[in-house]
Amino acid sequence: MQNSKVRTMLPLLLFWVAILLCACSKKEEVSFSLEEKNAERQIPVMTEKENLESEANQTADPVKEDDENGREESWYVYVCGAVKVPGVYKVVPGSRIFEAIELAGGFAENASEDYVNQAQPLEDGARIEILTEYEAEKARQAELEAEQESRLAAESAADGKINLNTATKEQLCTLPGIGATRADSIIAYRDQAGSFQTVEDIMKVNGIKSSVYEKIKEQIKVE
Repeated sequence: MQNSKVRTMLPLLLFWVAILLCACSKKEEVSFSLEEKNAERQIPVMTEKENLESEANQTADPVKEDDENGREESWYVYVCGAVKVPGVYKVVPGSRIFEAIELAGGFAENASEDYVNQAQPLEDGARIEILTEYEAEKARQAELEAEQESRLAAESAADGKINLNTATKEQLCTLPGIGATRADSIIAYRDQAGSFQTVEDIMKVNGIKSSVYEKIKEQIKVE
């Protein structure tokens, strides 16, 4: 009897077990479907985030200063004279003379390298002329003569008297009765004779007599 009941109930139990298994299977499919949909929804969000981070990184990069014309700030200098490749060169603001010389190929063989201050800062539009040894020697001599003339002029100004042996044409013309012609004559005599030995020697100059000498004798001297 019991076996008969078991046999009768067994198909019903199997039926319910099958229904339960089918329900679980559908639940798992629904769960997997939801996860896939959520994943699909997250993809564009992540992509947009990555794009924003990329744009932020690009914006964070340092930007070079531009001039008012929209170009990168730069200076231009002209390097000429005793260099290998003279010309106009683009330099970074704050550069030094030695850097401009390097851009021009360096010094030429006959260049006077020690005449120019290579550590001097550059300016936009500067002209850097490198002298040859010969040109530098002439420039040094001219500077020395100018310094001597300046010193002698200062010494003459100290006592207010004109030194006949060093006075310029302009200084001689400040003397009473001495114009441009007589000033030229005094300088010509000085060059020929070497120098004036006494103030009275000025009367040996053509066109200057005792009357002129009397007017200027208290304003002249020889050294």
